[in-house]
This record gives sequence, C-alpha cells and structure tokens, in this order.
Amino acid sequence: RWAPPFEFLARTLAPLLERLGAKVDVRLDRHGFYPAGGGAISVRIEPPADGELGELELDERGDTIARRVRILLASLDETIARRELRVVLERLGWTLDDEARERAIERIGPSTSPGNAVVLELDSEHVRETFCAIGAIGVSAEAVAREAADEARAYLAARNVPVGPHLADQLMVPLAIASERSGRASSFTTLPLSRHATTNSAIVAAFLGREPSIERSGDVAVRWSI
Repeated sequence: RWAPPFEFLARTLAPLLERLGAKVDVRLDRHGFYPAGGGAISVRIEPPADGELGELELDERGDTIARRVRILLASLDETIARRELRVVLERLGWTLDDEARERAIERIGPSTSPGNAVVLELDSEHVRETFCAIGAIGVSAEAVAREAADEARAYLAARNVPVGPHLADQLMVPLAIASERSGRASSFTTLPLSRHATTNSAIVAAFLGREPSIERSGDVAVRWSI
C-alpha cells in the first residue's frame, strides 16, 4: 500500500531521471490494486550516449501551471469515486464543471483485483508532483480522499518547495550515483525529511563515504545536496 504507484513513477520520477541523462520509458501493462496486487509495468532504461550522467538542481518550484484529480475505480460502486471527488475538491478548494467531474473518474477495465486510488497531480514550472492514496478494506472513501488531499495541501502550503516528501527519498540514490560518476553536485529542496528519506540519506553516506549536506532553508524547507 505504501509503494510508489505507476503514476508517480511514470509522470514524476522518470522525467527527473531523464534530466540526469538517462532515457526512461515506463508503461502500464495491467492495473493491480492493494491488497491483491497483480499489476504489471514495463520499464525501458537507456543510459546516456556518452555514458555520463549529469546533475540536477531542483531548488525552485515556480508557478503552478496545471492541476489534475483522477479517481481510479475497478469493480467497485461508482458512488465511492463520487464521494472521494467531493472531499478532494472541498479540501483543496478546487472547482470542476460537470464534464470535468465525469472525466476525473476513470473506470478501470480488466483488472486482477477490485480497487480504488485517488491520484492528484500538480504541474509547476520546474517539476510535476504526484500524490496518491490507495483504498483499503475498512477505510472509508472520505478517509482515502483526505489522505491524498492533505498531502497535496501541505505541499502547496510550502510555497516554493519543489520536492515532496516521497519524491525526496526516491531521488537520493540516483543523484548520489550521478554525483559519484560525474563529480558534479546535485541538490533539491524539500519538506522536512521523512524517516524513509533520513534512512536513504544515511545509506548514501555509508556507500560513498561522505555525508550529504542537509541544511534548513527557510521556516519549513530542507535543502539536500550531494
């Protein structure tokens, strides 16, 4: 349930890895939902032609360009999706016309399991962030929607912070590898590090024999560099 979903890998992480020089193509072969699973993705990665990875400096978010809400539903009653959509719009203060509300609900065809997910995408000038909450037995539709909406709301409230807490821990190892190979520094600004991110940063230090720099930037932001 806590694994990065396809939408995050394909639309948030892969484009940033491409900025380092690798070509990353992520495709969805089959949906699968927690807890049964059974989903499948295909990933094709091509290294840079010259073998050199670059650097990434992601310290500004820029203006918000677009925002999207998607409610994925497989073999479940559609009222679940409508309840989730209502909560997301209320908590984020977003408005959609009737046609956009219909497009926001995606009815998944053949799937290995019934399931539900709320996916929120925020496009800014320098990054696209994806926030996702997965439905589970015994968890209300409203609780699922609140989880995704509250993560997105905390990110938006941080103003110019470009990297959300989940993206932060996913970027650390690729940036460390790129820095070790190229000798050039990479950095990003994020929210206070999660326990997962703190662990990943320590693992990077153990493998490279040098500590990443972690410094406060403003009231809530943290700048991580290697």
